[in-house]
Amino acid sequence: MQNNLHKVKRVLEKTNFAESFDQAELEAGNSTVFLKIIHHLFFRASESFTQFIDANAHKDLKFMPDPAFFKNTILILCDLFGYRTELTPQQFFDKGYGERKMVLVLSIYDILKKTRKGLKINHQLTRVEAGAPHASDESRKEYQVINHKNHVAKNVLIKINTTTEKRTLTV
Repeated sequence: MQNNLHKVKRVLEKTNFAESFDQAELEAGNSTVFLKIIHHLFFRASESFTQFIDANAHKDLKFMPDPAFFKNTILILCDLFGYRTELTPQQFFDKGYGERKMVLVLSIYDILKKTRKGLKINHQLTRVEAGAPHASDESRKEYQVINHKNHVAKNVLIKINTTTEKRTLTV
């Protein structure tokens, strides 16, 4: 528990968490303190992460009441990042479970760092202008469709241009 508590303190220092907190409240698992930390990580710790959440989640997430905010946070973590929490909403709002709540905060911070890094890399990799499609960008698939009732076979050629996501069907 002490190691996770130290890690949470470091996360809060790194993300410029302005409010002071009581170490005993973190150890006791006070949900109000952890909600403030989660809210901070989602909306104030990183501008790019906040924009990513706003683009892919409910627009009014930050204005929701605490139970709805936490339930939507769990859904976002699962849907967007593939992270399943070990806490149920009932356990989160009960006293106790301090260690699990700290692990949740640390996991959210790890997701934030990974997402921020991925967004930075994707921004650098985007093309400025679309070039002509290369031969390697076009995939050709040929199939034969058989109508057994009429005893007729038709050749079908499908061309897929992977750079522009165009599909052409030729019969």
